[in-house]
Amino acid sequence: MLTVKEGDTHDVTFTLTDRVTGDPVSLTGVTATMLVSSRAGVVTELDVTVVGDPALGVLTHGLTGTLAPGTYSGVIKLEKDGIQTTAPTESLELIKVTPNLEVPATP
Repeated sequence: MLTVKEGDTHDVTFTLTDRVTGDPVSLTGVTATMLVSSRAGVVTELDVTVVGDPALGVLTHGLTGTLAPGTYSGVIKLEKDGIQTTAPTESLELIKVTPNLEVPATP
């Protein structure tokens, strides 16, 4: 699971691997989207981009600072040639957003 702070705006990277063999999932020719769900059941679609050699299964997502604190489960939706699959086949806890502990500005 990836843990970030509320308001973070940096890139995060995920590597998709086959659960049986441990080999990278090839993303050649694939369009990918990450779907995350809060514990309250609110689903958010996040953009992901294939990084480098698609055969290595690496994706990146640029955090925009908009996810509220909480734990998000989710899947990566993969589409190729009109066929849609998800990875992993079962939802899992992907991202934990912890509250930002900034000191409030004084008036």
